[in-house]
Amino acid sequence: MVGVRRLVVAVAIAVLAVVGAVVAPSASPVAHAATNCSTLPSRIAATNADARNYNAQVAALNARGGGTPGQVAYYRSWKARGNAHQGALRAELARCQSQGQLTGIRPPSGPGTTVAPPRTTPPRPAPRQTNPTPGFAPPQNYARGAGVVSDRTTAGGTREVRFRDGGTVSVWGLRGGRSSGITGYVSIGMRDRGTAPVRQITPRGLAGKYSVRGQLLANRLGGLGGDARNIVPITPRANAQKAAVEGQVYRALQTCRGGKVNYTVLPVYGRSAAPERLIVRATGCGLDVQRMIPNV
Repeated sequence: MVGVRRLVVAVAIAVLAVVGAVVAPSASPVAHAATNCSTLPSRIAATNADARNYNAQVAALNARGGGTPGQVAYYRSWKARGNAHQGALRAELARCQSQGQLTGIRPPSGPGTTVAPPRTTPPRPAPRQTNPTPGFAPPQNYARGAGVVSDRTTAGGTREVRFRDGGTVSVWGLRGGRSSGITGYVSIGMRDRGTAPVRQITPRGLAGKYSVRGQLLANRLGGLGGDARNIVPITPRANAQKAAVEGQVYRALQTCRGGKVNYTVLPVYGRSAAPERLIVRATGCGLDVQRMIPNV
């Protein structure tokens, strides 16, 4: 009997070993790969397109002598995001290729050069400018009661405005008689504190299809229509597309409970006096919007 029991125990142990070998989960890294190799080629193509777009804009800006401090900061941020994204995609591609997939796909490319700072010349005494927008009417002032606690113009012609609830905007100085952009943190206290465009401000290129005095910072977001630094000639179609983004910002501030929207508008010029397109960026208060609006 003892011999029989030993035989039964040995058989049971052998059966358990076989079953365990069959049902044990696989530890293969392929089974747990987190990379979605099927969508990776399209994501690499989109990243490459974004890098080409960045490189073209930076090359055009550098060819005109570099960017303003605000433009340098904007494109530096764009380049950092692009490099981080392409780095992550390179790691995904390496994992896919280690599994024998996508062996013919090349790694993504990131943004190239950076925006050069404005060219400087040896300082020389310059006559004091009483009008920061030469060639145009003096800039309009904010109305009393608009909630503005500070409104100053820098030596470079940039207008820096701060509102009582912490909202801010920098309206960059004219370059070659043309508007160069705005950036700031739009607050609910800035809503409806601006003014509509005035006929006394006629930007270069306002003719033909470029029939609208477009405000870089809209009057409903606190922008002044009587400051030439805030006005560009745009088409009605481009103005409508820009107004759609402004509406998103306006509504987001209503429910943001004191938050602010980081808002930037950059006109991109070519050979014409009117901008070829506008770059509009709005983040914060639930928004993450970037639009490239053709001025056509």
